[in-house]
Amino acid sequence: QNGNVSRAVTDVTYKTTFSDGDAIGIFAVNSDKEVFIKNVLATYNDGIWGIDGGRLSCTEDLETVTFYAYYPYQADMTGKTDLQGEDFFAPLVDSWNLTNAQSDQKEYAKQDLMTSGKTELIGENGNYSLSFQLSHRMSLVVVKLPSTHYLFTDAEGTVLPEETPYIAKPNPASISFEIGEEKILPYYDAAKDEYRLLRKPSSAETITG
Repeated sequence: QNGNVSRAVTDVTYKTTFSDGDAIGIFAVNSDKEVFIKNVLATYNDGIWGIDGGRLSCTEDLETVTFYAYYPYQADMTGKTDLQGEDFFAPLVDSWNLTNAQSDQKEYAKQDLMTSGKTELIGENGNYSLSFQLSHRMSLVVVKLPSTHYLFTDAEGTVLPEETPYIAKPNPASISFEIGEEKILPYYDAAKDEYRLLRKPSSAETITG
């Protein structure tokens, strides 16, 4: 898959894009529920996905298999796929571990598990491609704290142009979040002035701040 690639789009506001060095794992399963291709590494660089060791040769066997992909790549996927159920990556999702330290952007991205559903080859006459639609498997908590936006007027009460609006935000040093007694460190998106934290969808935790 070439060109402008995005890992997933949850809505018009939250868009997660791939960057150079990101890696996914690819599986292929045949009609007999046998793994035909196991955890092939594909790395993203300069807008192109490169398969570790070259390319996947498209033989007649590959035309009849179902492909699956996930992010981020893990070298050991033993016991983390389900060949019989509807959700191929259900064991991977169930065993996925999230930390409470997600303030670093790279660490946050590594915990943002995404998987594809059943995917078929596209094309004919020997010209084939794969296009995976990856979905987020963790829940996203977004916290946006209130800020004060000042509007200034002149002596006659006319609002001055907002060429340089003054916005007073809370002091980051005074902000903290906890789950129970344990402190958590969410990722802070400075451009949107909001905090993001990945949690397991089945979690019944209470977050305070």
